[in-house]
Amino acid sequence: MTKAKHRFALLILSIALLAACGPTPVVTRAPVTFELAVASAMEPLMDELITAYRATHQHVTFILRRVNSARAIDALWAGEVDLAAVSWLTDTESVWLTPVAIDGVAIVVHPSNPVKDLSLLQLRDIFRGRVADWPDAGGPPGEMSVGSRESGSGTRAKFEDAVMGGRNVTVNAVMASSDQAMLDYVRSVTLSIGYLSSGYLTSTVRAISVEGESLSVATLTNGRYPLSRPLLFVTQEEPQGELRVFVAWVLGPEGQAIVGKKYGRVK
Repeated sequence: MTKAKHRFALLILSIALLAACGPTPVVTRAPVTFELAVASAMEPLMDELITAYRATHQHVTFILRRVNSARAIDALWAGEVDLAAVSWLTDTESVWLTPVAIDGVAIVVHPSNPVKDLSLLQLRDIFRGRVADWPDAGGPPGEMSVGSRESGSGTRAKFEDAVMGGRNVTVNAVMASSDQAMLDYVRSVTLSIGYLSSGYLTSTVRAISVEGESLSVATLTNGRYPLSRPLLFVTQEEPQGELRVFVAWVLGPEGQAIVGKKYGRVK
């Protein structure tokens, strides 16, 4: 090999090595925005899931419309949102849906209340107004202050189905517009009793057992807690593209690890 050819070969080799050592090309994904209608019971979980998802999928933006389950489904059918995250659905035949977590409707009292357990029958009588004084249910002196949720709430629908058996909640009940509003009510009224999604539980209220079963991740997962129910993703048609990727992530190991902190896992 001549000196000229040798130098040329070395030059080509050097260029190849420099190219191999250069920065890895960055794949830029097109920005995507999804609008979601999120029921009150789903808000804490959705906030945590979306924060974790966007840490590795920064090209995806979520706009959340915070409503109750009935309004979330209305928004979905009106084509105003891409996905509804709800705790209650009346028509399951004309939509695509998947459970993403198992939630529990917690029966909550003020932390100072000594009552630890109530049966479904006792709860029915309390929320109907047939039992109005706490001593009649093993509680402190004084009249009960009952809190319930507004019409269209999935949490209310589950409570009425599991507890009320077709009976109406007392007209004297204070109506809370969200789970957060219910939490605020019960923690501020000493003689109150109400119900809310397990995702809202804090030390400012106390969840009592129902039929001897306490509310926990374990009793939600195995279905022993009497007021357990699925939390759902609902779309008009089976998700495709980036939305499908998000749903698969929620149902996968990373998403279900987040679910399992406070809720029963579905996978």
